[in-house]
Amino acid sequence: MSALVTLGLRLARAGSPLRAWSIAAGNAIGVVLLLLAGSLPQAMYPDPIERGDQRVALLTIALFLLVPAAVLLVMVGRLSSGVRDRRLASLRMIGVPPHHTRVVAAVENGVLALVGAVAGAVLFLVVLQPTSALFVRDTTVLGERLDGAPALVVAAVLLVVAVSIGAGTASTWDRALPGTAPRSEARTTNPRAWRLIVLGAGLSALAWLAGADMGTANPDLVTVAMLGGATATGVGIALVTPLVSSCVARLLVRSDGVTSRLAGRAMQADSGSASRVVAGLGVAVFLSTGALGVLGAFEAAPQNADAIRTFGSGPQKVRIMAPADGVAWEPNDLDSLLAVPGVRGLEPISLQAGPKGCPEDGTCLEVLVGTCAQLKLSFAMTGCDDTRASVISTVDADGATHPTGFLPEPPPAVGDTISLVDDDGTVAQYVTLDGPTVIQDLPRQQEEWAWPSDAVAFVPVALLGDWYAGQSFPVVVADGGSAMVRQLETWADEHGYFAWQPAEREWAKVQAFRTAVWSLCGVAITVALIVLALGAADRATERRRSVARQVMVGVPPRVLQRSQLLQTLVPVAVAVLLALGAGIVGVSGYTNMAEQASTLDSGAWLGLVLIAGVGGLLAAASTVPLVRTRLTPELLRRE
Repeated sequence: MSALVTLGLRLARAGSPLRAWSIAAGNAIGVVLLLLAGSLPQAMYPDPIERGDQRVALLTIALFLLVPAAVLLVMVGRLSSGVRDRRLASLRMIGVPPHHTRVVAAVENGVLALVGAVAGAVLFLVVLQPTSALFVRDTTVLGERLDGAPALVVAAVLLVVAVSIGAGTASTWDRALPGTAPRSEARTTNPRAWRLIVLGAGLSALAWLAGADMGTANPDLVTVAMLGGATATGVGIALVTPLVSSCVARLLVRSDGVTSRLAGRAMQADSGSASRVVAGLGVAVFLSTGALGVLGAFEAAPQNADAIRTFGSGPQKVRIMAPADGVAWEPNDLDSLLAVPGVRGLEPISLQAGPKGCPEDGTCLEVLVGTCAQLKLSFAMTGCDDTRASVISTVDADGATHPTGFLPEPPPAVGDTISLVDDDGTVAQYVTLDGPTVIQDLPRQQEEWAWPSDAVAFVPVALLGDWYAGQSFPVVVADGGSAMVRQLETWADEHGYFAWQPAEREWAKVQAFRTAVWSLCGVAITVALIVLALGAADRATERRRSVARQVMVGVPPRVLQRSQLLQTLVPVAVAVLLALGAGIVGVSGYTNMAEQASTLDSGAWLGLVLIAGVGGLLAAASTVPLVRTRLTPELLRRE
């Protein structure tokens, strides 16, 4: 047994430095991802009850960490598989038993994996775990710092090493004696059309979700369709990428260009590994599209949309309040407030009203009091008259008109008289609603201000009697952005008031959710690009003998380099396009299931495409220098 271990160690050292470093680095990253998946739930939600309530979100986070980790570990475990399989086959040919060959393969892969796994564990414990305390203090992402328990660390290291050993010994379980098949470096496989069934089944389930009536659909069926469809689609992307790539390769070999023909032949000669290295990128992009869809749905919620507008393009509404009881509003401060740069005006105030005062149960009507300019500035309302009081009606997206607000009794109509109530609850003035009806455009109101107004009438301030002392503690309509909020807070402090932006808490949640989603997408795509770069580089290294033959017959170096770039980019483009198309269907299904408006944010998706596209291009370009166009005595001897 010691001789087998020694042989395995020698083979591990005999491999190329690129392979050794790739296996170690891949396993180090795998351990870090596993430890993050195991420690993040406790760090994000220290309270067990809250952690249980957030199990769906935590499972999603685990999915984004574990799927790329699994793809990475399997891929690095199969680096240089062609050379290693032929080497192990040679051992079988000279009489080494299968189980002894398996031990050699396990030691060769396992020792490199163990070194990388231990390095990853040290990185997590020494760097990531202490650094996470900064996120606890400065952000709302973590409730406490990451805590890698010893049992979790040991389990992650052992699991990573086991996966690497399993991937490295996969070919040794073949019972056929190696060497009986014709000797060839080409491993031609023709992907079958049955792969389309898996992808088609997943897309069919997601497409059904996109068009189903959620009001009548079975909730259990909807859940199964969403989870099953997403899983089948992800697996289908990995399966169909080689199929589509092989079709593209057949087109390339029929083209007139030498570069495209060489690229197509190279893809056909090793069609399995040519597409396997990009399958992880396709799955990562598909997962990221789903995450962006969830982010879009989260941002479309009224309170979050209001926060995004408030701290983005604006406008926003900021309340000026008394810091303590007994502090009165100084009317002279109003001009000073309106003079603050960025302040656009004031929102009409809300007064209570009723047909005959407020009922004893407190269900009063809401009436807006101000000017038409204030009404236009603060609400999506038209038809105002500064000389007459008016009823407010709401027009929805279908063009139907209905009363505004939630009313316990029939709403006031044009010509009715309502009573305005003062702060003491007594009737202060009667007003006749004889003006033109003010129309609230509900879709525009929700788009511009998120929340519709429940006011049933508008009363011009000029119609109020002497009992009305003027606007106090107003709601300011101002430009968007946190700088504007700070500016109003400074003004309020100087004048003895308190400025409050109600959307600040929601904005913090939006920022935290965005950070989480883009971090997960970044992890998934980064790991997938690492897999792509390592796999493509390994494949380019294995093809050096083939490239040497082409150099010997006079193929120009630039043609070989362009061919290498093309044969890597084709599967990348296929995988990304499949993932984006499937992602659109999946997000449409999720949007309909959540009964929300479209969540396809063009800016976010463009960013995802650019990240995946540019990353894929850089990963493919990194393999071009590995195409050695200089013949060496060793290559000539082998050929």
